[in-house]
Amino acid sequence: MLSRVLGSVLGLLVLAVPTSLATAQGAPVASGNSALGTILVDQHGMTLYTLSSDQPSVSTCAGGCLGLWPAATVDDATADTLRQGAPADWLDLSSFLRDDGGGNQLTWGGMPLYRFSRDAAPGDVTGNGINAFGGTWAVVQLAGQ
Repeated sequence: MLSRVLGSVLGLLVLAVPTSLATAQGAPVASGNSALGTILVDQHGMTLYTLSSDQPSVSTCAGGCLGLWPAATVDDATADTLRQGAPADWLDLSSFLRDDGGGNQLTWGGMPLYRFSRDAAPGDVTGNGINAFGGTWAVVQLAGQ
C-alpha cells in the first residue's frame, strides 16, 4: 500500500533527503536544500505551506488568495486512499473536499496545504512568515529532522 500511496499522492517529498537513501528505500526523491531544514514539498520539489487562519479540513483561502496561494490538490482516487488511512510513513497526510468546488485539498496534521506562486525554484521558502489573507503563512517543517 505504501508504494501505491507514494506513487499517487502528488509525490510528496521531503527536501534534504540524500538521494541514495531515498532511492534505496524506493521513495520519491527531491534534490536541493531548504533554508529552513527538512520541509514538505510537492512532486516538483515546490514548498508546501499552511495558513494560520485555517481550521482542520477548512480552508479560508478563496478568490484572490488562491491566485497567489494555489491549493495543493489530489485526484479523487488518491483522496479516497488517504481518507482510508495513509501508511505510518505519512501519518499526518490526508485530504478533504473543498466546499468551493476546488477539488480534494491535501492536509498535513489536518491543516490545508498550499503552494506559493512566487516561489520560483524547488526549495524556495519565500512565502514563509508572510501575513496576508487573514493569517500567517508557514512552511511545513518536519519535526525531528
